[in-house]
Amino acid sequence: MSSQSKQSSGCTENRLVLPRNVAGKHNWYRVNHGRQHWNSMVSSHMTKASCVTYRGLSGRALGAAKSAARKCCLTLDEWMDLRLAGLRRCFRCKKWQPINSFCVDVTRKSGTAGSCKQCASNASKRSIYGLSQEHLDSLLSSPCEICGRTDRRIDIDHCHNTGVVRGGICESCNRGLGLLGDTAEAIGRALMYLRKEQING
Repeated sequence: MSSQSKQSSGCTENRLVLPRNVAGKHNWYRVNHGRQHWNSMVSSHMTKASCVTYRGLSGRALGAAKSAARKCCLTLDEWMDLRLAGLRRCFRCKKWQPINSFCVDVTRKSGTAGSCKQCASNASKRSIYGLSQEHLDSLLSSPCEICGRTDRRIDIDHCHNTGVVRGGICESCNRGLGLLGDTAEAIGRALMYLRKEQING
C-alpha cells in the first residue's frame, strides 16, 4: 500500500462528524496540515456557531425550536410567543391549549404529554371499545339516552358481560345503573316501586 493510500485510509478512520459546509470545504486541510491543527480549527468554528443566540435560545435548543415552528407552520417568533404564554400544541387535534390541559410526562423533555387530556381520553376509549372516531364523536355529542340531559358529561356505556357498547349516557345515569347492579330485573323492580308509590299517593 502506498504512503498516499495509507494517509487516505488513516484520514478516513479519524474523520470527524461535522456540518456539511465544514467537512466538505475543509476536508483537504486535515490531510495537509495534520489532525491537531484540524481539530483546533473545527473547535473554533463550532464555538462561534454555538454562540449564536436568539431570544435566549442557542445551539440545539434553537434548532429544535425552529424545527417545531416549521411543523406548526408558524414563524419562530410566533411559536415562541405561544410557548411563553403558557400554551402547548396537541399533536392530535392540532390546537394550542393551556399547559394544564396536558398530563404530566416526566419522560419528555417538555415535562408534558404530547396530546391533550381530551384527545388522550378519546384515543383510550377508541382502543378499549373498538370505536371509530366518527362513532365516538356521535355518542359524546348526543344527549343522554336515559334522561335526555345535555349539560352533563357523556360516558360510554357498555355491557360488562359481553363488552358490547350500548350507547352514551350521562355520568349520573351511568352511576345509577351500576348501583342497581346493571341488570334489567333490578331496574324493573325499581320502576314498579315508583309506580306503586304514585298509585298509593
